[in-house]
Order: sequence, then structure tokens, then C-alpha cells
Amino acid sequence: MCDWAVGSDTGGSIRIPAGLCGCVGFKPTLGMISTEGVFPLSRSLDTVGSLAPDVRSAARAVEMMSGLTGIVPGGLRDGYRLAVPQGWFDDLDEETRSAWTRVIEGLEEIAFPGVAELGKPGIAILDAEAAQLHRERVEEHPDKFGAGVLANLRRGLEVKATDYLQALEDRERLSDEVEEAMAGVDAILVPATPRVAPPIDDSDGVRPLLTRFTRPFNVTGQPIVTVPAPVGQALPVGIQVVGHYGDDALVAEIAAWLEGSWKP
Repeated sequence: MCDWAVGSDTGGSIRIPAGLCGCVGFKPTLGMISTEGVFPLSRSLDTVGSLAPDVRSAARAVEMMSGLTGIVPGGLRDGYRLAVPQGWFDDLDEETRSAWTRVIEGLEEIAFPGVAELGKPGIAILDAEAAQLHRERVEEHPDKFGAGVLANLRRGLEVKATDYLQALEDRERLSDEVEEAMAGVDAILVPATPRVAPPIDDSDGVRPLLTRFTRPFNVTGQPIVTVPAPVGQALPVGIQVVGHYGDDALVAEIAAWLEGSWKP
């Protein structure tokens, strides 16, 4: 319906809807696009990006919002060094596993920090910062929040300062570990979500599951483009192309190459 749309991604809110709806989502390197004018959720994690029908449009949007050039892919190489994290994908649903198996055929598995370990600091940081922002509203107008959001904010009010500071420290360490693990590859591939879009009646219960593969990379800050996998007439399955910190041009280039390879 439009050339591109603006999104913000704190735990996956660009990549998850892109993956479930069969479009492209571009979460750039943390901090590359200013969050001025964006109502914050977590000042340390909020990332502005784009959703679009194709990779080049999403990359063009990121260029326009950041004021940078050279992100929209031009010429593409014939192949890139891609890999997948080892031990992350035991509980994919049938539709996602089918698409994932086709996508990663022949790719190397590499040793990588665990998905739960990577995601944990992001939960503490998000909960604490969101709760601080909404503290007065929670106290004065709790009826204005949805039940799930209210529960998360109240949980955030209980986060200790020591736990918050430890999460910030863990984040720095894990970011370095991820870059070290990716040293021999151009990008890694990870499903956007472990399952396809759930029925709306199930949406509250599956929220933690849907953020499992996105939240870790809000912690580490790498640029990511989510591209629709080739699934025929089935529900969409999004694949995250996770690049190196600060190299948004390369991750967009790889995503465009995969997009072209996967289209019928």
C-alpha cells in the first residue's frame, strides 16, 4: 500500500511483523538513525528502521532517515559466506521448519552464544527503562494499560539497580562475543520467529515465543534485514539476515541477493 513505512524495534517490532506478513523489515545498527521525536520504550534499545515490499526500498528508507548513502544495494556478488548459530532451533513449528530447512541447506553451523543467554539482558534493560518512563502513569492510571503491558511494567518496577547495571555490563560482553563468533562469515541466518502467525486469540500467550529470535540482537545491536522465505502459498516465514555491527550496507546487499535467489 506504500513504498515504505517507519517502524521502531526494541525487541522485534520491525522484524516480527515483517516476518509474519511476508514483507521486508530493516533494523539498522543500533543508534544509526536518530530516535529524536520517537516516544521511547527503552532508550538503550529503541531502534528506528523500515518495513517495505522489497530490500532495496527498505534500504532506501534507511538511507533517507539516517542521511547516509551507500546502503541501497547496487551490484551483487555471486555468493556470500553465510552460517547459522548452533543449537538454536529445536522448537520450530512445522511450517517454519520446512522453510528453514530449505533456506539453510548446505550452510555451516557455527558455535554461538545461546539464545536465552543473549536475550536475558535485554529483558532486564527493557523492563527497567520502560517502567521508569511510565512509573507515574502506572500509579495514577493503571486502567489505561492493557493487562499484559501493565504486568510487564509492574515487573520492571521491581528490577533492582544492581540487576540493571549487570545487564548493561553483560550486554557489552555478549556483543563482543557475537562479533567474535561471526568473525569468519559475512552474515548469519536466523528465523524471525519460531512459528508462523498465530490466531489472534492466541496472541497474548505466544508473545514471549515470538520474540525469542529477535530480542538477542536488540541486545547486541547488529543490523538485520528480515526477508520472506520461499514458502509458496503457505503462511509467511521471515528469515533474519544478521550482519556485522556497523556494516549495514553489506547486510542489505546479502539480503537483496537472497531475495533474488528465493523469488520464483
